[in-house]
Formats: sequence, C-alpha cells, structure tokens
Amino acid sequence: MANRIALYGGPFQNQYNPAANQQQVEALRNSGINTMILWALHVNPCGDLFYNGPPFEVHNGVASPQLLEVAPYLTGLRAGGVETILFSIGGWGVGDFRNMESLLLSASGRKTLLQNFYGLAEALGVDGFDFDMEEEIAAETIVQLTELLQPAGRQGILTYCPYGQPNGNALMEALSMVFERNRVQLVDWFNLQCYSGGAGQPVGPWIAAVGAEGTGVASLDAPRFIVPGYSVNPTDDEISQATPVTPEQFETFFAGLDATVEGGFVWNASLLLDSGFPAADYGASIANGLAALQEKPQQAEGETA
Repeated sequence: MANRIALYGGPFQNQYNPAANQQQVEALRNSGINTMILWALHVNPCGDLFYNGPPFEVHNGVASPQLLEVAPYLTGLRAGGVETILFSIGGWGVGDFRNMESLLLSASGRKTLLQNFYGLAEALGVDGFDFDMEEEIAAETIVQLTELLQPAGRQGILTYCPYGQPNGNALMEALSMVFERNRVQLVDWFNLQCYSGGAGQPVGPWIAAVGAEGTGVASLDAPRFIVPGYSVNPTDDEISQATPVTPEQFETFFAGLDATVEGGFVWNASLLLDSGFPAADYGASIANGLAALQEKPQQAEGETA
C-alpha cells in the first residue's frame, strides 16, 4: 500500500433496505479509499458489543443475524479496492473503555471480552481494531486492552485515534508502555484527529513523539505512523461555511500540513455520502494533497523560517 487513505463511519446499517446498503458500497468502491474504519463499536457493562446499537450486536461470542448481514457489504468493499477494514471502539461521551476496564478485573470478564471481540472479528472478517479512546482511563488499561485485542482479526492490526497534544496523552503514554512490556510495538499507527477537539493542531509534534527513543517506532517510520484526519463537516474544522467541506478544501488541508506524512483519513462516511461529491473526489484530494506535501522542502526541527 502506498499512501493510506482511510474513511471512518458506520455504513451498511439500513436493516430493511439492502438496496441502500449496496448503494453505499458502490459509492465507496474504486474511490481510492483503501482503509475502512467502521465506527463505532460499543461495549456494555456485561461485555456485549454493539455496532452503533441493537440489533447489530455480539453476545456470548455470537454475532446477531442483523450484524452478520453487514459481512457481504464488507466483501464488496474489498473487491472495490479496500485493503484494510477495522472496527473502531469508543467515541465521545460513551463509557466503553470504563466498561472494559471493569471487565479486565476478573477472569470471567477477560474471557467475555476475548470471546466477543474475537467472535466479531471472525464473523465479519475484519482485520483488527481501532481505539477511539476519549475517556479518562489509565494508560495501563489501554496497554492491557492492546495486548488482549491486537492478535484479533485477519491482519492483527490495532490502531489508536488520539487528538490534542502528545504530552500527557494517555494513548501516547500507552504506546511507550506497550513497547516496554512486549519489546515489540503492537500498535500499527495513529489516526490523528485534526478536527473538533483536535482542530488546528500540528502533526509535527506527534511525529517527533512517536519517533522518540522508547516507543519502538523508528524515527524514519514516524511519518508513516501518523495518519491525520479532516472532517467533511465545516464546524468540526472550524470553518465558517454552511456547505460541506469540499474535496478541494481537503486537498488544501493535506498539502498545507506542517510535516510530511504518508496517509490521511476522512471523517466521516455519512457526511461524505451526503456531501454531493463523489467519494473518489475525496480520495483523490487526499492523495493529491499528500503528493504536494511530499514535494515541499521540509524544515528541520528547531529551524526558523
């Protein structure tokens, strides 16, 4: 895979309208988007899993019939150029990681988590999981969950989705702890939110942080490790306009990043599909923006313009 071009979102849940689900597949096929991150997967206090709520659920390691109906649409995405499919756990204003933290305290709770996450990964053939962890949770809990879930999925991929600054960030702290405990880095990359709570943040400090000694990420690999995202919703990006953020604005955003990266993502699928622009235009805008960014001379750290 060259540049990673990803899309977050929760499509294919029109339970009584399979034609609408298939239309979503067709809209995303051959769009240049090569990574689909299904958002959001939630965990209740008993350890059952829900893809945006019932009836799309996993209980006792068994996916519901409604959730199983999503599988053919994921197969359709793969046939249309999507190479990686992840489930993203969490989000803003939820208690998924607190619930998992409680479950980790007992052997039965750990067994439930293993049974349900591995059952989901096998049933839908996804490649792994993403942690959209926006709760006050200790880094130790994130490390335990990383070690528990990283082997799940076809490719054993596990990613984090941080925002804000790296200093004092629990996901950044967990990254170093994962390497210290395992002597290999189990986390594959960071999906960095550059919208909403992360709007306007530079990517350079994150590249420097993940490439620092003790993370298990080689400094030369750090630009690949950071995958920044931008939103189709203008208020998320602190843009004053009533219309969706256009593909041209996406290209400008990625071309104007403060440091070179090798991927980007779109937030989110429902916004994109309702934008009036083809998904391929957004895919091309990220690729073109990254190409322009990579052609620009990079300023060394600490150097002034």
